[in-house]
Amino acid sequence: LYPDVETSGGLSLGTQLTHGVAIVRWTSTVSGTAAVNSTFTGYWTGVPAFTRAGVHVLFNGVSVFDQSIFGGAIATFATPSPLVIHPGDTIDFAMGDDPSGNNDFARVILAAQIKVTN
Repeated sequence: LYPDVETSGGLSLGTQLTHGVAIVRWTSTVSGTAAVNSTFTGYWTGVPAFTRAGVHVLFNGVSVFDQSIFGGAIATFATPSPLVIHPGDTIDFAMGDDPSGNNDFARVILAAQIKVTN
């Protein structure tokens, strides 16, 4: 895992391993609601390898979004309605295997916003 800030202003998620996993976790400190907006962009588009992986959003360990992503592609997710949150609840933004098990030295750029109302 090597997160770093890219010139795009997003956070880079990636692994040096096939079938590796990278996660950014947000943990609530309050009770209220949270609206989530996120964009994942496939980073590598060519030689030596292109991004081919899955991107995921989980709420308290339960998947609320899963999508395959390829180099140059964009996957977006927004909660259809705010999530009810309590202290200790987590929202994870993850990159790992896609539904077909693909994950080849992938790297994606994550831009996420969590708007909390309490």
